[in-house]
Amino acid sequence: DKRIDLPTIPDTSLLGVQQYIPLWYSNAIKRPGSHYIVRGVLLDDFAFWLLASGWLAAPGWQFLGLALLLFSYWCIYELGYRENDRMGELHEKNPQLSSTYRRFTDKAPPPHLWQPWVCALVAGTLGLLMIEKAGSDTSGLAFWQTLAIWLGILVGTRLIFRLFNSLPKSRRVLLFPLLQMSRNFAFIPFAPVTAIGIALLAANTLARSVPYAIYRVQKRRQWPTLPAAQARVLLFVVMALPALFLSPNLSASLTQGLLILFWCLYRASREIQSSLHQSSGQ
Repeated sequence: DKRIDLPTIPDTSLLGVQQYIPLWYSNAIKRPGSHYIVRGVLLDDFAFWLLASGWLAAPGWQFLGLALLLFSYWCIYELGYRENDRMGELHEKNPQLSSTYRRFTDKAPPPHLWQPWVCALVAGTLGLLMIEKAGSDTSGLAFWQTLAIWLGILVGTRLIFRLFNSLPKSRRVLLFPLLQMSRNFAFIPFAPVTAIGIALLAANTLARSVPYAIYRVQKRRQWPTLPAAQARVLLFVVMALPALFLSPNLSASLTQGLLILFWCLYRASREIQSSLHQSSGQ
């Protein structure tokens, strides 16, 4: 169970493509057939960013700003997915790779690893400008300082994911929650977030991290079929109640909390229906 030494020269068949298409790898190779960008990124990540922030106060510019920040973030985050698959192929006996992975690596041209960073920089700059225009930037810093913070978040996320990929599976459990925290909380230095919003982001982080911990600790071959979306609902309710009672603006907090609760229930609807069907069949 030794630490894996990552290759110093990236593999030309995987870590990039000449015609770079942002988020294509995540959707078509890492999670083929699951509509991952829509279901995992837009309906979860982006929706939770919006619900946790005060975007309704400036729905136009802040909506676009957060969308561009999310796009910027995922240009870098999915580099970790690419690297994770490659390291699994090189160092694992039975790597968990998608059915489209081999077809992609057989035909991929040489990489241009600067492309994701250029896309992330352009999108992040535009996103921060729009948040600033919306008047919702809570940092109180100059624009170049907020941009430097955003780049620091992207670099930090990339380094955590690289360290995560370099470790043996049994030692990745502690780093996975850090990746989920980054994925959920990356935008909060730049947009107002309420205590109710923090409860949502924390609940989502836990709901994603617990199944992974079970997956690794029990050394399972397949991801555990836990009702993560239902767990997110319960975790949010437990975490949001104290924030709701301590809120100086109960009406606004209650409205936000109900919006979040309805959305979480909608995202958990398939799991709830499946649970009810199983219960009725017993």
